[in-house]
Amino acid sequence: MQNPTLTIALFAFNQEKYVVEAVQSLFRQSYTPLQIILSDDCSTDNSYALLQDMASEYDGPHKVIVRKSKTNFGLLHHILSVAAIADGELLIVAAGDDISMENRVKKIWDTFCKQDSGVIAYSSDDIIIDRDGLVTDVDEERISKRDQWHKRNRAWIHGGTAAYRINFLKDLPMPDRSTSFEDMIFIDLMNIHGYRSIRSKEKLVKYRYHEGNISLRVENKKHVRDRERKAILR
Repeated sequence: MQNPTLTIALFAFNQEKYVVEAVQSLFRQSYTPLQIILSDDCSTDNSYALLQDMASEYDGPHKVIVRKSKTNFGLLHHILSVAAIADGELLIVAAGDDISMENRVKKIWDTFCKQDSGVIAYSSDDIIIDRDGLVTDVDEERISKRDQWHKRNRAWIHGGTAAYRINFLKDLPMPDRSTSFEDMIFIDLMNIHGYRSIRSKEKLVKYRYHEGNISLRVENKKHVRDRERKAILR
């Protein structure tokens, strides 16, 4: 049987230092047929121009689309905007400063294709790298707790390595306010509807820690997450 089309989307915002390496990792994906969406959220640096240049020079097997948001309205809005134009059965999330292993999309589909319709999201483990691409042991304690979190909450996902069934995302309304922590919103919505997620221990992403990370930039992260969840789900 022929594989279904899947979509992997790169979400960039002011990441010109890292975005070329991130895009190259998507171009190297072994899965076909694959749609690649390179999306910029109104960067003020050279990120969008780099995405355009790389797409125009690409001559590989994958279908590549470049887009730019009209306004910066946060990651939740960004993801749902991309989902609206995605052709794939799944939408796989890739940050503009991370690196996807070349078998990432294939591994995700090999797992998803065996699941029932109640499983609509997936996230994997990752390798933490620093701004220079060197492996670091930062955040090991939090990573070690992921099994516990998923055991307690079968909809739990790690947003930086996530994939979703596209219909779940296409059915969601656009938020009316800026929202930074989309994964917490998706977890709550999946729980409301009785959906489940897959947690994989395979390390399919090199997740970059640096001063520009949303999770490091936002002051009082827990407070912001909780406030956003209440606002969106009110």
